[in-house]
Amino acid sequence: MVIRLKKGLLSAVGVLFLIIAGWGPSTVLADDDHEEAQRAVQAGKILPLRTILKIIGQTHAGEVIKVELDHDDDDDDGESWVYEIKILQPSGRRIELEVDASSGRILDVDED
Repeated sequence: MVIRLKKGLLSAVGVLFLIIAGWGPSTVLADDDHEEAQRAVQAGKILPLRTILKIIGQTHAGEVIKVELDHDDDDDDGESWVYEIKILQPSGRRIELEVDASSGRILDVDED
């Protein structure tokens, strides 16, 4: 199955991409955070959002309504990044996925 984005959501995803790439407003991520995320994508340490959405779209249908990229400070090596993705499913239920940003592996699924 493919995740379908509404026009407004596509803009939100585009903004997230620009932030990760370093071209967005610094109010969403601190300067150091977005630069670190950009370096991680460029170095191949984490997957780009487009790839993550393709992976999760195979098992979780719906509209993406929110995306965050968090750095997991609990990891000893400091290299753990997690995409938090909220999806509105066709049934009307909202779910939140936590996805390992380096592998695309779904770590957790929570229902709202």
